[in-house]
Amino acid sequence: LGETLNFTISRSVDKQVCWETSSSVVSAKDEIYCAEGEEREVLMFLNSSMYGVFHLRFYENTVDGKQYYDEGRLELAVGRDTVKRSKAIILLFTIILAVALALMGLDIDLNIVWATFKRPIGPAVGMVC
Repeated sequence: LGETLNFTISRSVDKQVCWETSSSVVSAKDEIYCAEGEEREVLMFLNSSMYGVFHLRFYENTVDGKQYYDEGRLELAVGRDTVKRSKAIILLFTIILAVALALMGLDIDLNIVWATFKRPIGPAVGMVC
C-alpha cells in the first residue's frame, strides 16, 4: 500500500497495448493505461489502496474495438511488505500492557483482598448481574 508497482510492456511499435484491472482500487500512476509511441518497451506504474488479489488484462485497441490477449491476464497480489514492523509493534504493546498490569497489582492491599475472599458478597453479586 502506498508503494508503486511497475511492469514493462514489450510491443511492436505500430501497436497500442493497453491494460485494465478487475477492481477500481488499482490505478495507474499519472492515469496512463496504454503503451504507445516510438518506444518498444514502456514502463507502467501501478498504485493500490487495498490489500487483495486483483487481475490485469491486456488488450490492443483496433478499429473493431478492444482485442484481448488470451495469455495477457496477470494476477496481482497486494499485501503487506513490513510484517516485521507489525510484529515489533504488537510485541511492544504486549510488554507495555504486562508492565501496567503488574504495576496495578503491586498497588493492591493484601488485607483487602483477604477480606474479600472471606466474604465474597460483592464479587458474587457482580457475577450474578
